[in-house]
Parts: sequence; C-alpha cells; structure tokens
Amino acid sequence: MNFLTRYLLYSDDYGVYLGSFLGMGFWSKLDPVGQDEAITFESKELAIAFMQTWNSEAPNVQVVPIEIPKGNRYATIKQCMVIGLPEWNPEI
Repeated sequence: MNFLTRYLLYSDDYGVYLGSFLGMGFWSKLDPVGQDEAITFESKELAIAFMQTWNSEAPNVQVVPIEIPKGNRYATIKQCMVIGLPEWNPEI
C-alpha cells in the first residue's frame, strides 16, 4: 500500500481537529460528534491557511505530519495514536 504525508491539526487542550460543519469546528477532546476520523491537509501551508480563516484565535494548534494511505483525506483514531496523539471516543 502506498502512503503519503498529510497534515492534521492538534491542540493539547482541544485534541485533534476533526473537521467542521455549518461553521462550527469539532475537536476530539471537546465534542467528537461521532467522528472516528480526522480531516487532513495536503500541506502544512494549507493547514495554516485554513486556520487563518477562523473567526477566533487558534487554541495553540500544532500542524502535525501523518502518514496515511494514498488517496485518503482522513486519518483514523488508530493512525493518530501511532504518531503519539491521544485516542478519542467518537460516541461522547
């Protein structure tokens, strides 16, 4: 299987950035809304540009590289754990 490096957003306080809906961002430590995967970005620059569109200040967010199967845009909980990010429960 071919892998490629993509980037996700992580905050010690909020967890892994999972994505947004209707202008609201969802984070693994706050409200994972049933999400068992996190959105990733093609480059560090695109991730940073995305954060600059937020109406509020980013909560000490890091841009973290992650290897995922080629063709995917999302990283699973397990893939995030492999790189040292905390597990989350999508059902809380």
